[in-house]
Amino acid sequence: MSENRGKTRLRWGRRARRSIATALLTLALVLYIGHLCLTSYVFNALPQPVMPPLDPVAGVGSLSATQCAACHPDNAREWAESRHAVAQTNPVYQADLVAQGAPFFCAYCHAPLVEQRPQVVDGLSQIWPTVRPAAADNPRFIPALRDEGVTCVACHQRGGILLGPRDVAAPHPTGRTPDISTTAACAPCHRFEVGVGMDLRRPIIDTLAEWATYREQGGTARCVDCHMPRIVRPVAVGRPPRETRSHRMLGARDVAFLRDHVVPQDPSCGLAGGRIVGQLALLNKAGHQFPTADPSRRLEVALESVDAAGHLVEDSVSVMQRYIDLVHYYEPPDRDSSLRPHELRPVSLSVAHTEAVHGARLVVRFVLRDPGDPLAKAAGLDPLTLTLPLYSYPCALAGAEGVGPAAGASSATSIPSGGPPDAAPGVRPDAATLERPR
Repeated sequence: MSENRGKTRLRWGRRARRSIATALLTLALVLYIGHLCLTSYVFNALPQPVMPPLDPVAGVGSLSATQCAACHPDNAREWAESRHAVAQTNPVYQADLVAQGAPFFCAYCHAPLVEQRPQVVDGLSQIWPTVRPAAADNPRFIPALRDEGVTCVACHQRGGILLGPRDVAAPHPTGRTPDISTTAACAPCHRFEVGVGMDLRRPIIDTLAEWATYREQGGTARCVDCHMPRIVRPVAVGRPPRETRSHRMLGARDVAFLRDHVVPQDPSCGLAGGRIVGQLALLNKAGHQFPTADPSRRLEVALESVDAAGHLVEDSVSVMQRYIDLVHYYEPPDRDSSLRPHELRPVSLSVAHTEAVHGARLVVRFVLRDPGDPLAKAAGLDPLTLTLPLYSYPCALAGAEGVGPAAGASSATSIPSGGPPDAAPGVRPDAATLERPR
């Protein structure tokens, strides 16, 4: 009897071990499949390449801008001055890559050609605690292309032809497409969203959606109408001058361009209640919010009082910026104070009028990046280049109290397009003294 009980226990023990082993194997398989599914989900939620592989067009023989420059020197010269040309080599971008552990997907817009990237990524090998790509050597990589940034063919080549806004005769295959002059050409990189790991109210770069709002409110301009203005010049060697578009890609570093798109109205400054009061309204004439894209940028209106030596005594500053915590990628609610399309925003500031104060000025400036920003320091940027003065209005403090037009200024509608009122003596030269780069 005891022998039978022993055999029964042995059989049950074997069955239990088999059941446990089966359960463990099943659990392992479920976890593995779950890991694959989660990894695939995270990978697909991240930005994907914006360009397919390209082969040089017949008759050109290269994907490089240097080859294009041989026949299109003016286009190439303008492009070389643009931010597109330095998208990959930009020192702030490079510093940011280091700070963030070199996210692989950033290169999809900063070096958009497959042939510009030394590795290809087709999945993730790890998603916790950090995301790691499953990368392999890229057999199509051309080292000479890597630092060309957003190069000519990124916009102009599709398949085996070079595209433009009109039909032309050329020693290589060409095609005409209206898309190259529409937002469709800009959309892949001027709306940038990372689908996981960020707690934001909208994509971190959302210029395309902002432009859609501008259009819904009656705006008619396209991206190229402002950023690639019409000019007259030859488009190729041996061709007569004709109307075309500049390839300098005007933007946030061009003072005259900025002044065209954020315009003060009715600046005034004076004494009221023993304080210096400055007022104006800012009109956003851009086709998107202002500032847009990089959340490090901000627009400031400041009322500054100075002593007899011109040193700052006190200032009051109003900031227009979409605030994002770029360490934790968190966007608090109600912290986006950027100007909406068509918005006219009044600003009123005041500072004390003390014995130490000998003058005051109302200024508008555009800050590309805070001079104390770690990335600015890591990139070795000159702090003086990070703040662009747009307008400066001296305040008239002598005489009776009363807030009137800022000294030297009438209403903003009468400010000539060439520049704002002259700055007060000793004030840093403002945008009126800065020429638009040719």
